Amino acid sequence: MVDPDDPYRYVSVRGEAELTEEGAREHIDELARRYFGVDEYPHHDEEEGARVIVKIPAENVATSG
Repeated sequence: MVDPDDPYRYVSVRGEAELTEEGAREHIDELARRYFGVDEYPHHDEEEGARVIVKIPAENVATSG
C-alpha cells in the first residue's frame, strides 16, 4: 500500500492467501454492528455465492518512509 500523500512511503506484505467460508457470516454481522449499528448484515438474502474470509499470513514485510 502506498501513502496517497507521499508516494515514497509504503508497506508491502507478502504471503500465501488462505480462503475460508467458515465464520464469514458471523464476521459480516460483526462489521454491520460496528459500522451500521444493526445486529445483522441487512443484505444476506440478496447476495449471490458464498461470503469468504481471506487471510494472508505475512511471510515478508517491507516498508519505506
